[in-house]
Amino acid sequence: MLRFKLLAFIFVALMLLSLKSEKVFAYCPDGYSSTSRTITVCNCPMQVDICYKCYGVSMEYIVNIVGFGFVDGNCIPSQGCNIVQGVYDAVVNPTYLNNYLCPNNIPPCTTGTVVVKVKYFSCWYKYWDGTQGHVMWSSCENEAYCEVEYEYCWDTQTEEWRQIVKQKTEYNWPPACSLNIPPDPGRHDPPTGCFNGAYSPCN
Repeated sequence: MLRFKLLAFIFVALMLLSLKSEKVFAYCPDGYSSTSRTITVCNCPMQVDICYKCYGVSMEYIVNIVGFGFVDGNCIPSQGCNIVQGVYDAVVNPTYLNNYLCPNNIPPCTTGTVVVKVKYFSCWYKYWDGTQGHVMWSSCENEAYCEVEYEYCWDTQTEEWRQIVKQKTEYNWPPACSLNIPPDPGRHDPPTGCFNGAYSPCN
């Protein structure tokens, strides 16, 4: 009997872990890597969920931020800080890409560059993530977004990253989602509707 209870407990634990993984990364397309990282944004720790692809030098990389949320519900963001912009700024830069997502893949400018494609989602919804224990923002992927192509390399003379914006492309533009950001849903509340995160490099 004790053995049966132990096996049942292990089965339930594995199911919960599976649900947690599926909740965060169910929307990563086939062939993408996924990661969930804690990053300080607007002076608050944030869980940021990322789908991404890494390739070799002179090939396209893809970085999509698909969700984020406050790890500490009591933390108050810096006044005037745009949360969506802060999340993108923390991840979409050559330092973060080269150190954490695709380590040591950005070359010296004398030998090549990498092209990085980023989808900046304009519309988001909120839901209570029971496995994480806090509210998450998740992208409304079928709504408007701005895709930006960057070109990165390391300038060995100035010892700085060189970043060039190659092009910006708008999809389902302009955003049609609500401009009113809803309050955070509680533990038993349904997800909110899509709303505008008030940030896009295409504006």
